Amino acid sequence: MELKVIPWAGQTAPSEADLREALVKQELKVYQWSNRPEEVYVGHTHGYHKIVCVVEGSIKFDCPTHHKMFNLMPGDRLELRPGCGTAP
Repeated sequence: MELKVIPWAGQTAPSEADLREALVKQELKVYQWSNRPEEVYVGHTHGYHKIVCVVEGSIKFDCPTHHKMFNLMPGDRLELRPGCGTAP
């Protein structure tokens, strides 16, 4: 599957440190990225496996290849395989 959404299952949102620790345990490179409210990007793809975890706020991803819109909230995780197109 080229796209996978994993909703946060906890009762309360995780801290940034909790999310970072979980990703590091999976031997993933971790970096922080943020947007201003209502920021829009043109649809694009990545040549690498990308994982997005929401720390606070929310982000919407439009995935035209799946004809779906995903609204991610704190703790939610989006995994994109190389070449999967999205427009947050």
